[in-house]
Amino acid sequence: MDSIERPWALPEVSTTTPIRRATTADADPGDSTAQRFDSLEEVDRPTPRPFRMQPLTIPEILDGAFGILRASPLKVVSLAATFSAPIDLFLAFINKDALAGGGVFDDFGVLLESDAAQDGNIFGSQFALGFVLPQFALIFTAAALAKLVSDWLQGHDPSYGEVMKFVGRRSWKIVAVWSLVHLAELIGLVLLIVPALFVMVMFLMSIPALITEDLGIIEALKRSRTLAKGIGARVFGVAVASAFIMGSIGIALNVLPLLLGSWIGETYGWLVVALGSLFTSILSLVGAAGITLILYYDTRVRREGLDLELDARSAFAAQSTAAQQATP
Repeated sequence: MDSIERPWALPEVSTTTPIRRATTADADPGDSTAQRFDSLEEVDRPTPRPFRMQPLTIPEILDGAFGILRASPLKVVSLAATFSAPIDLFLAFINKDALAGGGVFDDFGVLLESDAAQDGNIFGSQFALGFVLPQFALIFTAAALAKLVSDWLQGHDPSYGEVMKFVGRRSWKIVAVWSLVHLAELIGLVLLIVPALFVMVMFLMSIPALITEDLGIIEALKRSRTLAKGIGARVFGVAVASAFIMGSIGIALNVLPLLLGSWIGETYGWLVVALGSLFTSILSLVGAAGITLILYYDTRVRREGLDLELDARSAFAAQSTAAQQATP
């Protein structure tokens, strides 16, 4: 087992002191996202555990992504919809001309030509917008889920507002990481396809590392590269399986709204397409982001024994709580 290069902890939580819940006095007044609790008893409050913290097979990783959705459906859907809904409505509106006069089969052809792995909303001449905007929805959904699951593993169930504030304060870092990764991929693509795939594998876990470990931009890229080192084939296999599954879901679920929108016509049909695309996007975003996040945790379990570390921290926290309760 490789040595642990960086202790796992939530952002702004020290890893050199015993774990305990912060009180209001401990919170940084300048950080609106600081965790605030009134007592140690909250350590024992049950929180969702969407996947097993142990080495997982690829099918278990894929299933675990939707385990996040099952653990807290309303909160997860709300987070994904926040980033996806404006983009879906905008893309459906600017592409509403595709519903005019083309016929059902022509519209279906447009759907098949779209990049459904992103969110199924790329239409012909709008390829650039249809690619870039869903990518932003994906990286921010990934960041939100990383924050949510990270808190769950620490015994805290954050509210929608907490997650959004946390992600919002780090939005520039998220965009910067995405930009650098895609710039590297573009350079690799100009050289050859293989270097581009190599770059994708190296930096696939950058966003989970950025959020979960509260790293800087370059640190997050280096962290992802370190985690992926030596297991590139596994990371690539998970990425391919994720793209295939999410793409298949996107195509299958977008067929009915597109055909119905074509039948209704250009005036109101685009709303039907937008609503159908939103439903598809939420599943695709949660699935793709969740798979990457669980791959990150699975890699840390395999390389660093994260499951043992969390078990030890949990046991210590339980003992501390019992000692506090026993103190008169």
